[in-house]
Amino acid sequence: MKKSIVLILAMVLTLTTVIYGATNSFSDVRETDWYCSALEEVANKKIIIGYPDNTFRPENNISRAEFTKTIRVAFDLEVVEGNTFVDTLSHWAKDEITTAVENSIIDKSDYGYTFEPDKNITRMEMAEMVVRALGLDTDAKAKAGEVTTFKDDDSIDSDDKGYVMLASEKGVINGYTDGTFKPNGNATRAEAAQMLVNALEYVRQEKVKDAKTEEGYVDTSKLQKETFEDQGLTEEIRDTLAAINRSTKEIMYQPDEIIEVDKSMLPIKYEGLIIEDYYHLGYDDSILPNVYSLYWGLGGRYDMFIIEGKTTEKIKGINYSAAFLDENNEIVEEMRNVIPCENFSASDEGTQIVVNAYPNMPNTEGIVEANKDFTFIFLKMEKNFSQAKTVTLRYKGNGTGDVLIFPME
Repeated sequence: MKKSIVLILAMVLTLTTVIYGATNSFSDVRETDWYCSALEEVANKKIIIGYPDNTFRPENNISRAEFTKTIRVAFDLEVVEGNTFVDTLSHWAKDEITTAVENSIIDKSDYGYTFEPDKNITRMEMAEMVVRALGLDTDAKAKAGEVTTFKDDDSIDSDDKGYVMLASEKGVINGYTDGTFKPNGNATRAEAAQMLVNALEYVRQEKVKDAKTEEGYVDTSKLQKETFEDQGLTEEIRDTLAAINRSTKEIMYQPDEIIEVDKSMLPIKYEGLIIEDYYHLGYDDSILPNVYSLYWGLGGRYDMFIIEGKTTEKIKGINYSAAFLDENNEIVEEMRNVIPCENFSASDEGTQIVVNAYPNMPNTEGIVEANKDFTFIFLKMEKNFSQAKTVTLRYKGNGTGDVLIFPME
């Protein structure tokens, strides 16, 4: 159970046996469906499970056994072999169920001798399991008997009310638009997917709180790290992000693990930087229409991706590189930070326009001193930038090897 909170970001929604890589692989899922974004979030990591006919069947009910396996995989619990109930001896999920019992996610006393693994799970049972998996069982029991805010509060058993309250308070399982919770209602596969995404977000927020320093920024070294595989990134991408000495062919830098961030976490500390903001400027919204310079694209339609903040130590801007990924996690373009005047004269008119607009860019040696404001600019052809959905930032100096990945939106 100790691993559950730390490793939830390796979430896998395991409901059947065939893996598909994106939401649009499912013929029965539309962009207008309320659960589409939840499926997409997990599918982007290529870990959504569907049926062999390319359907997800979101409105199908999910059984106790299926949901138990989902919880076990989502929280990365080590499988415990065994049999806990008399009716699971020959069932495919007997080890999954035993694992959940051993980790106090299923309370055997709730069921007695039989578990009825193929019975549709109820929303109440789902709430109990996820609250226990989040380590909140004691808190839930302390709230037993309290009145919930749901209109059908009288249909919720007194001992269960704490689980419902915490599942709702933490935003993991929400009620219906009519103000009811429907504790005895069957849960669908779509609801299970949304619940796991909600649980993922709750744990992420808790980890962010734990990583926040007294100075008010989030220390990325304290955040959950994932492998490239966890993020749905191939080894080919990992190799592409490596830095190789062109003369000796020696690998100078090899990216290690991924740290997922977004704007809600700013400011963040990363490899000598306090990143305070990042944003995309389309060509027409940038200064580039006024710039005609060999160094700045000779008037070509380039977009700008900008990262700003402060340094915590003396840094070389050239050591920071970005790679832009499309919706399939394929690299659209890989590029290093633009260093003005590194190869061109400081008197270049186009360079002067840019430097005047962004005075905190690295100096002519590509340096930004410690405790100074900085601006990194990455240029990218407008037609290619439209394909980018996420961006990675990595430090190719003598650092941790950690790679940041964050959404473009």
